[in-house]
Amino acid sequence: MIHKPDILTILAREGITLKRNFASCVFHDEKTASLRVYPANNSYFCFGCNSGGDSIDFIMRLRNLSYKDALDYLNLKSQPPTKRDFEKRKLIAKYNDWQKTYHGELCTLYRTIQHHKQSVATIDDINPAAYHAEPVIEYRLDIFMRDNKDEKLSLYREVMGG
Repeated sequence: MIHKPDILTILAREGITLKRNFASCVFHDEKTASLRVYPANNSYFCFGCNSGGDSIDFIMRLRNLSYKDALDYLNLKSQPPTKRDFEKRKLIAKYNDWQKTYHGELCTLYRTIQHHKQSVATIDDINPAAYHAEPVIEYRLDIFMRDNKDEKLSLYREVMGG
């Protein structure tokens, strides 16, 4: 396992200036800053080119380096991963997969309800289950739109029963 360098430090070292945790992406041409930095979890994501990761991933892509060469560039030493590291990676992958899948399902449900509401002739034609589900779906979609890891994790535990 490697202690990954601080993303803010790496960006500053590479001459990238942030404004409110946003910068112009160095991986593609753009007019509006779309690269967002998340200091709390030491990562970045570009909403323009869908590039993202940690400070090592950033250097790998920026300098076109392999993982090993990026470690050398950052003057880091690799240690063999532990069993706990593997378990953590699996849990993170499961959580990330859930986020993508569940968000997609919520969006589909929301669109279906909106389409249903537009197609009914009178209020008596509205499906009561859909009517009552809409605020819950909107609330959960709002959680996905906010940048709050704790809320998303709470939602995950609620939905997954854990």
